[in-house]
This record gives sequence, structure tokens and C-alpha cells, in this order.
Amino acid sequence: MAVNVVAVTTAEYALSRAARPFDSRLDRGKLVENGFEPLPDWRDAVGRYLKSIGDQGKAIDERCG
Repeated sequence: MAVNVVAVTTAEYALSRAARPFDSRLDRGKLVENGFEPLPDWRDAVGRYLKSIGDQGKAIDERCG
């Protein structure tokens, strides 16, 4: 299957018709405004995961040095 890939500059990409904020990947404001509780920070998730594996994680750590 032949595919034609055309390079697009950042300036050209910005000409999209969809209105997008420059950098909104971390902005959860709209979720909160609409009644959703924001997800916890990723570090919280890692801490909960490590706590959930408990002794199993310690055993892996000991084997890996």
C-alpha cells in the first residue's frame, strides 16, 4: 500500500480550523467546572501501586540489587 506523507510545519499546523489552546494538556479546569473531580497526580498512583504490591515489590527489589 503506497502512502503519501506530506511534511507540515508548526506554523501550518496552527492554521487548523479547530480552536486549540497552546498547551492545555495539564489543564483540568473544564472537568472541575462540569462537576468532575480531577484525577489524582500520577505520583499518587505510583505510590498506591507500590503500596499494593507490598512485599512482592520488596522481593523484586532485593533480587535486582
